[in-house]
Amino acid sequence: KTQDYLTCFMVAIDDDYNVTYSNASHQKAIILRADNGQIEYLDTNGLFIGALEEARDTYEEKSTKLEYGDKLILYTDGIPEAQNNARQEYSHERFEKTIKRNAGLNGDEFTDAILDDVNEFTGEIGAIDDISILVIELVWDEAIDVVKEAKKMINNHKYLEAIEVLENGLEKYPENMKILYNLGKNYFRVNNFSKSIQIIQEYLKRDTRNKFAYYICGASYYQMMDFKAATEQLNLALAIDPNMANALFALAMSYKNMSEYDMAIQTFEKVLNIESDNKMALFEIRQIEKLKANVS
Repeated sequence: KTQDYLTCFMVAIDDDYNVTYSNASHQKAIILRADNGQIEYLDTNGLFIGALEEARDTYEEKSTKLEYGDKLILYTDGIPEAQNNARQEYSHERFEKTIKRNAGLNGDEFTDAILDDVNEFTGEIGAIDDISILVIELVWDEAIDVVKEAKKMINNHKYLEAIEVLENGLEKYPENMKILYNLGKNYFRVNNFSKSIQIIQEYLKRDTRNKFAYYICGASYYQMMDFKAATEQLNLALAIDPNMANALFALAMSYKNMSEYDMAIQTFEKVLNIESDNKMALFEIRQIEKLKANVS
């Protein structure tokens, strides 16, 4: 038993922008609808986490859908409960007015406008509680229909058809990063590793934060038996997410193929620290230990 507990608002958004959510006594989430400028509150039943062991039976799920231009707003109670020198609270009413007044701003400007208004309200007294806000805006993308069409084909294992759709889309929208990334992924799926590397590296010139892009590039080099290049790309993926188990496993296999057995074992052990039941990692460690014994 513990006196520690927390509130939580969980959201899952799928590829069709369906939103599934559940609230564990957190502030209600807000959707600002683009079509009419109205506010919708999202809430469900659910006690805060850690309240009671049997509280798991109280959590409820609901769903809604985002349309282009809608903003989903998650925040802590430090915003509506912020106080000024007169001990007046910022309030949900003022929060709503600020949201509606700044509805036309993009995500970053919209968030800054809210925080600026809270800071103006509190004045010299400043924040007495933590203030956090997350704004998710569904921005229309000229190429989204291209990516969606390709994903439907991928789900039906029509990878070559998906590549054709993406190639045509890239010709029409040559600067679109989503098309470029998905095209690189699909060339990997059909084992055209050199083409996958070419496209993913072009993508990485403009976005160096995508760990999966580095992973695809590293895995492609691995399949082409260029293990040194594979380690370089996989390490870049792990620089972003050190706990990316797939990248660690591929990196360990690359070290093994380069006969860097100690590095391979160390890396497989990192996989096991994340996935303790990873049988392939255990098997590879045993195999490498046999190789080391034969060498010595």
